Amino acid sequence: MSLKLHIKGWIIPPLFIYCLLQSSIIYAGSLTPFFKTDIFAYSEPIAVKAALFDDGKGRYSKGKRQFAWSWLELGFLWQQKVGFSFLRRYDYDLRFSKDTAKLYGMTVNKQDLPVGREFFVDLKTDIFHAKGLRISYNSFLFDRLKITTGLSYLQTGYFINGDLHGRATVLAENDYDYVADVDYQYTKDELFDRSVNDINGHGFSLDIDAYLDITPAWSAQFKITDLLSWIYWKNLPQTVAITTSDRKKFDSDGYIHINPTLTGREGEHSNYTQILSPRSMLNIKYSYFHYTAFIEGYYQYDFLLWNTGCSIKTGVGNALIKYWPKNEAVTIGYKYQKFEIEITADHFEIDKVKMFQLFIAYEF
Repeated sequence: MSLKLHIKGWIIPPLFIYCLLQSSIIYAGSLTPFFKTDIFAYSEPIAVKAALFDDGKGRYSKGKRQFAWSWLELGFLWQQKVGFSFLRRYDYDLRFSKDTAKLYGMTVNKQDLPVGREFFVDLKTDIFHAKGLRISYNSFLFDRLKITTGLSYLQTGYFINGDLHGRATVLAENDYDYVADVDYQYTKDELFDRSVNDINGHGFSLDIDAYLDITPAWSAQFKITDLLSWIYWKNLPQTVAITTSDRKKFDSDGYIHINPTLTGREGEHSNYTQILSPRSMLNIKYSYFHYTAFIEGYYQYDFLLWNTGCSIKTGVGNALIKYWPKNEAVTIGYKYQKFEIEITADHFEIDKVKMFQLFIAYEF
């Protein structure tokens, strides 16, 4: 399957630039600028690089999902309690049958198809891009519990959500027929490449991050992104149809290319409310002198990824390593004063990486 992740540039707000240039305001006063980026990509059937940059061409293996997120935030804290920031985020969730991944991999790489084979095609898509403003508040209870609550106002012009179910029958090594039911809503018709008017949505999202010192040695952190969310759309395009392979052509290599035929209806949701998929994180730590051991888990899109690791104090900083048993990925990281970085990958060769994460945070 092909997973596209586009990170577009954005303009740094004038107020933030002013704060950066006027260091006396930052340090003598109570404004603390900060920056955070968290980019994650996970692909079971094919390497992340092939999915993102090579149009899905590459070696395929068994797999049933691809998902990714990107969170870029730039802002400042006032008195270490109230935060104001500018946010850009991308969320991708693709779930499919093993037959879907196999057929797609063979056709995009123009491999010989198994004559007479029937493939059961099943695809579920949920893609969302947004930008907006976020306000957060840090509260401290009993000197042990810190809770950060964030509320984001989001504007979006890109959304795809829907399902495709059907079957494909191989007629020859370079040819197949298919029929499938499609039901999806979108701001850009990625399946059938039809033009639609510009559509924009807007709404809110609530996130919570809690950190608790259980004992002097034990601590825990629990975070939920998109705990509650509502994105409102008006006149959102929708297609409910049966698509077939009646219109075919063959390229110079003799391989099939299909221009799908649709039988059904194209309409609009006059009012549509989008609910974002919550992402949960739980981290439990045990500290002993300069050493800390932990276990950490992420849950989203009906899927759990977890890791275990340790960190060690190195003078003014902390070095960190994590191990992810699901696909034997490794995270290395370092925190120095107000700067923090973590990099995750499951392979040393970039063409074979199926899980990647880059996390960078800095307070000026």
